Amino acid sequence: TSARTVQPTAQWVQIDFLLSGARAALETRDAEMALRYLTEVEFARLEPTQVSMYQLLQGRLAELEGHSDEALDSYGQVIAADIRPTRAEAVYRTLLLLDKEGRLDLDKATETLSAETLLWRGDRLEADMQKLLAELYFRNKEYRNGFETAKQAASHHADNPAINGLLNQAQAVFADLYLNGRADELPDVEALTLYYDFRQLTPPGQRGDEMIRNLARRLVEVDLLTQAGDLLE
Repeated sequence: TSARTVQPTAQWVQIDFLLSGARAALETRDAEMALRYLTEVEFARLEPTQVSMYQLLQGRLAELEGHSDEALDSYGQVIAADIRPTRAEAVYRTLLLLDKEGRLDLDKATETLSAETLLWRGDRLEADMQKLLAELYFRNKEYRNGFETAKQAASHHADNPAINGLLNQAQAVFADLYLNGRADELPDVEALTLYYDFRQLTPPGQRGDEMIRNLARRLVEVDLLTQAGDLLE
């Protein structure tokens, strides 16, 4: 409605069609078609939300064509404009691109993305951001945050295939902690509480039994005999 108070209806619809067409072309990695749609957009006639979307799509097109710095510059303009949801997607795509190029600061990335996921909720973009956030937490050895994020994503986006893949990853990380010795890097109490809080990730059968024995053995070594007995029981 606010857009139409600035632009005639026909013009607003035409611009919206062109921007939607460019996004659809980018989703299928058709750079030539995306460029064709964006070229037809009269930038001077855009209202602020359309400018933000145009810049986001320009960034995606530059990224698709291998122009990373140009893409990051476009995403930066979108972030500075602070119009949602384009800002949220620009943050997400900036982190993906920096990670792809080996230029990502994990501490800053998790801080930035965790804040962004609190502000943007309710669609596929939220699921994508939560998936990336959990993966970054795991890589940064922030296991509790990673498991919590994966759990929250699963509760909100149970039907999303990407989130199902994230749950499989969370189970693999959990198994790696308690089957392959990664949890030995954690303080004893932290290793125990982390297991209890997320024990639903324990694999079934012999692997689960082995995981419990490993953790119980560690508890015995530090004289936490009662806890070890409870765990085995």
